[in-house]
Amino acid sequence: MKNRILHGDVRVLLKRFPNELVDCIITSSPYYQLREYHSGKLEIGQEKTVNDYLKTLFNIFMECKRVLKSTGSLWINLGDTYSKVNKSLLGIPFRLATMLLDTGLILRNTIIWKKPAIVPESVKDRFTNDFEYLFFFTKLDDYYFEQQFEPRVSEGGTAPYGSQGVVGSVNSGLRKKQEKAVNQFRLEKGLTDKVIELPSFHSNSPEGMRNKRAVWTICVKPYKGHCGTFPPDLVRTPILATCPVGGLVLDPFMGSGTVAEVAIETNRHYLGIELNSNYIKLAEERIQGVKKRVSNEINI
Repeated sequence: MKNRILHGDVRVLLKRFPNELVDCIITSSPYYQLREYHSGKLEIGQEKTVNDYLKTLFNIFMECKRVLKSTGSLWINLGDTYSKVNKSLLGIPFRLATMLLDTGLILRNTIIWKKPAIVPESVKDRFTNDFEYLFFFTKLDDYYFEQQFEPRVSEGGTAPYGSQGVVGSVNSGLRKKQEKAVNQFRLEKGLTDKVIELPSFHSNSPEGMRNKRAVWTICVKPYKGHCGTFPPDLVRTPILATCPVGGLVLDPFMGSGTVAEVAIETNRHYLGIELNSNYIKLAEERIQGVKKRVSNEINI
């Protein structure tokens, strides 16, 4: 069961999957009362109460946990919603994360997806939201993971200074200040007449690189005919890090096929579920385009 998009209700179809089928699950479930996907009465996100919505998602992700291999990872992108009663954020992402933690899932990271270009909000009594959460769960503490790296540069694109690899001028010279303070203390106490050098924390990283951080700045990238897609760059790192080459990635809310696209590009297999038949047509069209592009690149 691979390289297919199944049409139907995720709450029904997931139950038909065998245990420990997939290597990795990456998805962005419908948000609570933010938009309609015109998928009929079975559409998730239109529940009357937030508790009903959370219960629905919890049950789905319990099935996801079952079909995920013991070495696998579960990635959930989920935005929050404001209450229409008292203007408070409902805290949906962390309420769901807490529910999943109580089942024994391990939360390895909370990734902050920072959006550098967003649609302006008309609010005047709070700050503009420009990020979403991406939760990285595993079933066990020993799981498949391929370390990912990023360039060790400053925000301005110049070589790092101060604390090695720390991005931003706030940390300018921090490393030298730390060394100076430690050496001054040792000399004053007569502990040694030799200065010290703080150890490098990047000994396992390729030259000029560092372990990838947990704040990812990625532009939103809409796809024709779908109003709630997540960008391929948000999916690429999780797939590279937690799904082996030739492995199987599941998206239970496939939408326009972002996960399938990146899976094909990175030599993985995909499996999807989608309620809206129009989105499946979009995804299949997209998949054929990706396969053709990848084939052309191989033959060059």
